[in-house]
Amino acid sequence: SDQSLAVHHGKRAVELDDRDAFTHLALGLAYWLVAKEFYAAIIELEEARRINPSDAQVQHAIGRTIIASGRAGEALPYLQEAVRLSPADMMFGIFCAGLAYAHMCLRQYEQVVEWGRQTIRKLPPPGLVMAGTAAPPRRPCLSRARPGSQLSSRGTDSHAART
Repeated sequence: SDQSLAVHHGKRAVELDDRDAFTHLALGLAYWLVAKEFYAAIIELEEARRINPSDAQVQHAIGRTIIASGRAGEALPYLQEAVRLSPADMMFGIFCAGLAYAHMCLRQYEQVVEWGRQTIRKLPPPGLVMAGTAAPPRRPCLSRARPGSQLSSRGTDSHAART
């Protein structure tokens, strides 16, 4: 299966060079995006961060994995660090989108709009596909949304405002 193949290759990369942050990032992404094994993903991503704490992509991947595990509030420091570390990175727009998504999960709609605007201004050129950015997120926070809930033009939950 794709799941076992992705994890297999990620493990093999780590076996070949366990001191390279990128190998741990690759295995962490395989666990997160393909196998949906969030705990294993965080272990590998934390090892990548230990090796290279200034890698913005690693910080972002940790944050997005934490969101996928249903803990958006805990993801904010990692996502903020990714933005802080690489304001000129071509992935900066993706990092901003991660922050917008975390704030959406937390129902902090003013911050969603703020980071959404940053995302639009800073997205990479059209057609650029980077590993991990094309996969649809699991969206655990949306599964908790109330039926009939919509954002009003002011960025508030219209259903919550009516109840």
